[in-house]
Amino acid sequence: MIFYRKVADQYKNLVENERLARQIAETNVNEFDKEKTMLKEEVKQLVARHEKEIQAKDMQIAILSERESELELSRSMTHLNEKAAEIEEAEAVIADLKRKLDLEKAHKRAVIVKLEEEMAKRVDKKGGKHITKADLLKKDREIIHHQQEIRRLGIQLDEVYSDKVRMMTDMTRELEEEQRDNDALRMEVKELKEELDEMKRRRDGTIDETRSVDSRDSIPHAIRNLPHTGWVSMKPEKRSAGSRKMKWVNYYAVLNAVAFQLFPDEKPHSAAVMSIDTRFVLLLSCNSSSGLLQLSFLL
Repeated sequence: MIFYRKVADQYKNLVENERLARQIAETNVNEFDKEKTMLKEEVKQLVARHEKEIQAKDMQIAILSERESELELSRSMTHLNEKAAEIEEAEAVIADLKRKLDLEKAHKRAVIVKLEEEMAKRVDKKGGKHITKADLLKKDREIIHHQQEIRRLGIQLDEVYSDKVRMMTDMTRELEEEQRDNDALRMEVKELKEELDEMKRRRDGTIDETRSVDSRDSIPHAIRNLPHTGWVSMKPEKRSAGSRKMKWVNYYAVLNAVAFQLFPDEKPHSAAVMSIDTRFVLLLSCNSSSGLLQLSFLL
């Protein structure tokens, strides 16, 4: 009888242990389900934020492309108008010079005809010609005057030619500057497209329900021991005054368990330029040989 009671107690204890184990397992399953639901909600929020950023980048790219097209069209029209005005001005100068040259030729012909008439009047009845010294001096003065006019016209033509050469040089320099501006705009559009493609790849990488529930898996094992410090280079959203291209700006970065912060220098009490919660940092890689921190994070 005692033996049966012991066996019954053993089975009773076994059943009780199984019941406790089942309760613990159900509790763990519920906790895992809750954590899985929270992770799904977080992934949905990240995907929605990525989609908003992608739409903003698309809009920015479209605006920049439209601005580039309008700028190129405006510069082309301005260049064509300036060129047409210069051609009209040059044609007017050439027409004026031609008119003056025709007047000089007509004046010379008139002088020659008048001289011939005067010489014909002085011919005597015997067919002899009486040309005085004053007539010769007057003819010499007229020849010298015509030579001076010809030299003056030549100087004016040389000045017009020099002006046109200088204008062509200035136009060539302006076209080179416009080409550099267009190249800078194309580089900006290319960088925005690369950022957009990177954001799309990151978004596609976040939609994975089979990933581990441990949020620390996305951080490399080599740098999980915080904090980390170093210099980072960032590109501002706006150009500085008087500059055609955007320049990279160096900041001193501090990453700890609370936040990722950027400072203008290494002073411990300086005001932070930017501060981001550490839980939003998605990817972190450290270059120990150069002492720099390279960060990719979701704003």
